[in-house]
Amino acid sequence: MLIPRKDTYQQIHDAFEWKVPERFNKASQLVDRHAADPSRIALIYESLDGEVRNYTFRQIQQSGNRFANTLLGMGLMRGDRVMIVLGQSPETAIAHVGCWKSGIISSPCSV
Repeated sequence: MLIPRKDTYQQIHDAFEWKVPERFNKASQLVDRHAADPSRIALIYESLDGEVRNYTFRQIQQSGNRFANTLLGMGLMRGDRVMIVLGQSPETAIAHVGCWKSGIISSPCSV
């Protein structure tokens, strides 16, 4: 079980801890490790007009890499913060992945 059973919320809260390795990148864990297969679907998006688009892990990886390079090229550095003000779309996910790849902290902000 991920969270051990306790009697009170406070006990659960006090016992909880994240077990994240010292060197960890969400983009690598969520996208890059699946991108070797260029046909592996990561995201299916249906627009308001009913158009359905599939995005592979490879496409998200490559777009995320481009966005990461753009941010770094603008002078942002690891540990900087970027607020992402976009609706729910593939581009929003790609923006977060790009931030994570470059070590930039992404902050979602609803439109």
